[in-house]
Amino acid sequence: MKRLFLLAPVAVLIGCGGGGGGSSGGGGGSSIPTVPFTTWSAVQPNTTTVVPGSSQEVSYLANASTDTVTSISSVSPNETGANYFVTTNANNQASAIGIRSARGTNVLFNTSNGSSLGSQIRYFATPQRYARFTGALTGDATSAALAADERYSGWNYQSYGVWITGRGTGSGTAGAASVGATTLGSNIPTTGSGTFTGTSAGLYVGPTGNYLVTTAFMTANVSFANRTVNFNTVDTAGASAANAINGNFGTLTPALNLTGTLNYGAGSNRISGAVSTAGSSNGSPMTGTATGNFYGPNANEIGGTFSVNGTGMETFAGAFGGKR
Repeated sequence: MKRLFLLAPVAVLIGCGGGGGGSSGGGGGSSIPTVPFTTWSAVQPNTTTVVPGSSQEVSYLANASTDTVTSISSVSPNETGANYFVTTNANNQASAIGIRSARGTNVLFNTSNGSSLGSQIRYFATPQRYARFTGALTGDATSAALAADERYSGWNYQSYGVWITGRGTGSGTAGAASVGATTLGSNIPTTGSGTFTGTSAGLYVGPTGNYLVTTAFMTANVSFANRTVNFNTVDTAGASAANAINGNFGTLTPALNLTGTLNYGAGSNRISGAVSTAGSSNGSPMTGTATGNFYGPNANEIGGTFSVNGTGMETFAGAFGGKR
């Protein structure tokens, strides 16, 4: 089964449309049953699976002719209440996908209404591993998304993605989401440690308003005994949105590699802490916060979102996911 997992703000796929996507869940309408998410391997044909999660986002104004940002809001905190939707056809392939963000942003990618979906491989030299990302573009090219391919990554409980809307129109939103089946706090191990590896994607806005879509390799070294998570990304690369969704992931941008130490409370599944980049446009690190969760019955996987800021408009936000 190939599920094209994309995160972009989306209209609920049952009974409404948006973002160039058209009408309900992949042409199935209200006759397609809606089912709650348990695992990716449990997704069935001819269903709309609803995956809960958290998201954060910004709004922006831009020069429509050059597609450069002229002003940007602060990144909202990581908030629960987001939902990802995937509607499958008789062959158990995704026919429509999308997300409603925690703040109500909606976008739909539906190939029957002109959206394009595609999967691309990226090679990470530092850990010498491959990863696959899925890109989406609405028919009018105003909304785009990039997400991890959870099936290729071997994940069963979570995934993530980033989006941007309003491209070329003068205003829009951009954001990131982490979705899946979170671990009960009481089921998180209290002894030992674990290393989670995976990927990350983000959106970087520079001080002059040019923006990049980024991809990176992610590692989270967890001490369950101390309830700490040493988080970092390496091999960060940045490209234009059009290039990134088509598999041209751009050039290495080591200044955007992230590092930080996150924490969570006893019996709690809410991980957060300070993170910073290796540099920025002026050489000083950008600083901010990463927030996430463990996913799966026994903290099998990890995922979350991050945001850091530099001077002026300089902003970098995204999401990550991995497994141990």
